[in-house]
Amino acid sequence: SCCGSGSSLPSLITGDTRTQINLSMTRSKLLGKQLSNFKETIWTPSDDSKTQKIFLQGSYLFDNYIQIGLGLPYFFKQNYENRIRKSNQYFGDVELQAAYEVLPEVFYSNWLPRVFIFSKITVPTGSSIYEKESYDKVEVTGQGHSSVSLGALFLKAKSSIDIQFMAEIHKGLKRRFTKRKLLLEPGLGASALLSAGFSPSNNPWRWGISLSPNYEGPQTLTFSNKSFKTDYEFYWDTTASGSYLYSRYTSFHF
Repeated sequence: SCCGSGSSLPSLITGDTRTQINLSMTRSKLLGKQLSNFKETIWTPSDDSKTQKIFLQGSYLFDNYIQIGLGLPYFFKQNYENRIRKSNQYFGDVELQAAYEVLPEVFYSNWLPRVFIFSKITVPTGSSIYEKESYDKVEVTGQGHSSVSLGALFLKAKSSIDIQFMAEIHKGLKRRFTKRKLLLEPGLGASALLSAGFSPSNNPWRWGISLSPNYEGPQTLTFSNKSFKTDYEFYWDTTASGSYLYSRYTSFHF
């Protein structure tokens, strides 16, 4: 992927290759959640919920400016509640991506960055909380609706230091669940990411750090002509990372 340190960065081809394949594995544990700034954080009990995600991404560069990409996630989930341990594995939501390099490297400047604009469509191939009247936490692997996002990515490398900035907005599309007689109307969302990396003495190792705010607007749910809105969500992600450039075509990230 692009040399960013955070998972929010889109998978873009920024080198001299036509094709790119990324395989990532992440393991996470929910510690707590705050639905709005006016409520206390709800902390998750120890050993309550764990998620492992395998994400396969592929990108293809048509010419020097236009590229497309595909993302296929797969989840392994565990939950421990009331002395009962449950597990499940299933596909997540498929991602389709297109990007265009607005300000390419041929216009190199000491201060101007490379600039990409990108759009992503998320297809609800995973399972969500809206499809059944009752569900287990381990069954949820998707957001339950399609969404479209539009964003921009700025890259600048100077000597052994590189900086990336990404910002995007997204809108979920309305979806009706006929079996539950439920209408879901997602709201607007947005995220940004600022990351910086350093390669000591220009060696194959790179160390990076990133900071990312994320916002998800309230959703409207309608049951039998009765509607109500959910809370908005706002949270920050911070990431420390390292990568090793094994060859011109292969790198490892952690």
